[in-house]
Amino acid sequence: MSRDTAVVLFARLPVPGKAKTRLAKDVGPDAAADLYRRMAERAFAATASSSRAASRTLCFSEASEAEGIQLWVEAMGDTSLRLAPQCASPDLGERMRYALTRALERGGEGGGRCAKAIVVGTDVPDLSAAHVDAAAAALDDHDVVFGPAVDGGYYLLGVRRPVGVAQAGGEAGGDGEAAKAEAATAGGEKTGEKKEKALAASVTIVVRDAESVDALRERTRRARRVLLVGNGAIAMELADALCRDDVAREKKSAAKKENGVFLKPSRTETVAHRNDRELVWAARHAAVGDAFFDRDAAAFLADVAEREGLTRASEPLESFESKDSRSENPEPTKKPVRRNPFAGNAAGPDWTARARAKKPPSLAATDARGSAARFRRFRLRVATGVELASVVPNDVPNDFPATAVLSDGSRFGVDLIVSAAGVDPGPNVAWLPTDRVARGSDGGVAVDATFRALGDAGAVPGLFAAGDAACCDARRLDPKTRWFPMRLWSQARVSGTYAARVMCGEADAEAWGFNYELFAHTTRFFGVKVILLGLYNAQKLDAEPASDLVSYSRRDDVTNTFARVLLLRGVMVGAVLLGDTDLEETFENLILNQTDLTRFGPALLDPETDLGDYFD
Repeated sequence: MSRDTAVVLFARLPVPGKAKTRLAKDVGPDAAADLYRRMAERAFAATASSSRAASRTLCFSEASEAEGIQLWVEAMGDTSLRLAPQCASPDLGERMRYALTRALERGGEGGGRCAKAIVVGTDVPDLSAAHVDAAAAALDDHDVVFGPAVDGGYYLLGVRRPVGVAQAGGEAGGDGEAAKAEAATAGGEKTGEKKEKALAASVTIVVRDAESVDALRERTRRARRVLLVGNGAIAMELADALCRDDVAREKKSAAKKENGVFLKPSRTETVAHRNDRELVWAARHAAVGDAFFDRDAAAFLADVAEREGLTRASEPLESFESKDSRSENPEPTKKPVRRNPFAGNAAGPDWTARARAKKPPSLAATDARGSAARFRRFRLRVATGVELASVVPNDVPNDFPATAVLSDGSRFGVDLIVSAAGVDPGPNVAWLPTDRVARGSDGGVAVDATFRALGDAGAVPGLFAAGDAACCDARRLDPKTRWFPMRLWSQARVSGTYAARVMCGEADAEAWGFNYELFAHTTRFFGVKVILLGLYNAQKLDAEPASDLVSYSRRDDVTNTFARVLLLRGVMVGAVLLGDTDLEETFENLILNQTDLTRFGPALLDPETDLGDYFD
């Protein structure tokens, strides 16, 4: 196997205030710079182990960094790493093109020509020599190769001849949709297939984390029609963020009860400041949010969206009538609630605010009065029971750049496709040695009651795991505990905070039960407060007889509320509360105290029933 590939590493000096500046907003400039240094040095070591690398060149971002870069490399003792500045262009694509072309011309052994060139980012902690070798092998048969990242971007780009990377406008480790489009043409497909793949990549963005939301905000500012694909928590929150007016939000949050009736903003107030921009939401289930809620709760939220003017009057959301769910005196429904394996992956507590945020004044467009232009809302049109089938180009000048084709045959032009289907939020811990760090039942790092990682001989000294990386089987597999992992930001925050307090000596195993005795998550969909408690969708109850499960629900369109509870042999094990029900504290106590509620029957959800006396 020959060393026929020149490897280029784009890097900058790990100086606080310049390295990982977006991350620094959350963890501080010193910590962000130190993290970047560690990741970069890991990338340098990984590429040094490649069996295909003819040379490795660190291309630093600014010529003024040359002396600091030289001292950094000398301190690492990496004598084979070449150094070169990036070309003086503000366009990243141009800098990548220049570096790849130069690598092909001078990246061979002895400074001669090289058959292939690869550029990689230096903030990819999982990068290994195997990734570089696999890319070099792929270039044996293709002109261009890229390594896709989970956020829809890419961490590696390789070529075997000079290409117009400058036109791609992507970034190794960034969004890179257009760069993916160019790379997609290298696979040997028919011309039409190449164009469709390239087009789909160039008009699609994946929403996963805060950075992808920032990119989404910028790309939706000028969009006339956007297709939203997905039906989970992220899709619902995003539809709300893009379609609901902030003025209406504030008025609704300030609304007061008057004679038991909520005062709501009028439809006119809700749709104010919105123009003809349209958001088409393609949900593959029969109701919006059906991947997250049961059918009745989803129908309630759909009707809320329609009443408040979020959807087009001519094409309202699909409504699911249910006598039980709309009854003033709900009847019990004896059934095993659907066991929903959905693993939530909402992106964080403030991510929808980022989607709505204005540009900084220096960057924002201005209106006729010179003030910063407001983010314009979209009208919502919902298509249920469909999926995106294909994306085809539009050749009509000044028309939409692409046509989206749904599985029911519907066709319409779009400026942007937003994939909010999420990605697998499962633990990405394959790099940890299994002979030293044990795995839990879901593949995450097995942890004890203080979130210390477990090994063959007990806790691994100095190693903790939290959030998506951790597997807490002591609670996960305990049938008596009304808690389960859903890998939401709220759970990650609780576990991370708890682990940090243990590290600092401020908490011990005694606090474990309090944090993990009951699942609870709060968010907002379509402006409605949503509270999920316990085993609300019968999680962990697969082994229970269907006859022992009873579900009661009550919907009140006057107060704009919905409540559903799940009982196992008369004891409440979970609840879904939508709107201002004021029942969350009561139900939390009922679940934890395992109070027998058999005597109440359907009256359990009657507003006239006072449950406060039954906590103990």
